[in-house]
Amino acid sequence: GMQVMINSALRNNYDELYVEAVQIDPVNGAITTKLTGMLYYYDMFLVFDQQILSWSMAENVTLTLYGVKDGKTFVGQSYSASVESLALGMIEKNAATKPANCRPLVDMLNYGAAVQTAFNHNADKLPNTQLGEYAALGTSTTPSMTASSKETGTGSIKVGQVSISMQAKVELQILFMTKIDGYTPKATLNGAEVAVTVDNETYGAYGWTIIKLAAGAANLRDFYEFALYDANGNAVTPVYQLTVEAYAKNQIGGTYEAVAVAMMRYGDSVAAYAKG
Repeated sequence: GMQVMINSALRNNYDELYVEAVQIDPVNGAITTKLTGMLYYYDMFLVFDQQILSWSMAENVTLTLYGVKDGKTFVGQSYSASVESLALGMIEKNAATKPANCRPLVDMLNYGAAVQTAFNHNADKLPNTQLGEYAALGTSTTPSMTASSKETGTGSIKVGQVSISMQAKVELQILFMTKIDGYTPKATLNGAEVAVTVDNETYGAYGWTIIKLAAGAANLRDFYEFALYDANGNAVTPVYQLTVEAYAKNQIGGTYEAVAVAMMRYGDSVAAYAKG
């Protein structure tokens, strides 16, 4: 993603502060998103977060700050960049003194390129073509993938499919062949509860409901535990233990092997960076 960070005190001068993100998509043209701010770092900063699709790292995004006061809208500073250009700038700055810090960035651009190539999405503008000598800072080995997913119990609600999606975030997705009104999805990572998103729109169109668990890049090998619960706290589905790694492993030897390998390289390098 791309983030705009401003001093949180600025919001006291306006009734509303927001950032408008305009991204030029090679298929859909200009896409505009209104971003609201999140408090960050002891309430000192407001962060506006624009998620970028994995196949759009080379596409420019224009971020413009707006303030609304007494019904009037004031236009602030604009900034245009892409994930590719920002990553390249950070790589150039750190390659000589902190090459290990560059590995996640190189692996990220290689991951975006693998997705674009696999799905033939703007494949003539890959985000890793400008790396040059910095390409050597990325991961070259093929990561091992040994995890498997588990389920315990049965439950009365049928689960149609468990899969992964790689769009703006890597997501574990659980598909139900029914509405799940009245039930509560819950997921944990290493014992701590994590957010889940319920997609009901697909039910009207296709007859299924999708639950989405966004997996952090550093957690692709970690187990997420998931189940659907009734009002009394009883699981009405099997309790699943899921990893992104397990689903990546299933792609080896298939059409999307290169994507799975690039994704796991990126995840492993982010995990190593996070550990210091």
